[in-house]
Amino acid sequence: PRYVAETLARLPNSSKLSNDSLGALVSLVYNRGASFRNSKDRYREMRAIHQYMVREQYDRIPAEIRSMTRLWINHPQMAGLVIRRKLEAKLFEQGLST
Repeated sequence: PRYVAETLARLPNSSKLSNDSLGALVSLVYNRGASFRNSKDRYREMRAIHQYMVREQYDRIPAEIRSMTRLWINHPQMAGLVIRRKLEAKLFEQGLST
């Protein structure tokens, strides 16, 4: 409940999402924090997701989630995070189709 509430509070229009799409974003917030306004380069996709939520351009969000894998792709010990982001993107897409 804590991370659902945090996601709903930090991302405009998130209450309009399906449970699957919202769940993908909750997973992201749980793992990376609600860092949608952080100016560091490692959070550029998080900022983009925030903007897409504002504009209700939900179909652009899965690509941003996948793009985050750039942070961990060359670190074998972080392979789990790469898999997690890919699964979150798929879950978000699944939610768009329902």
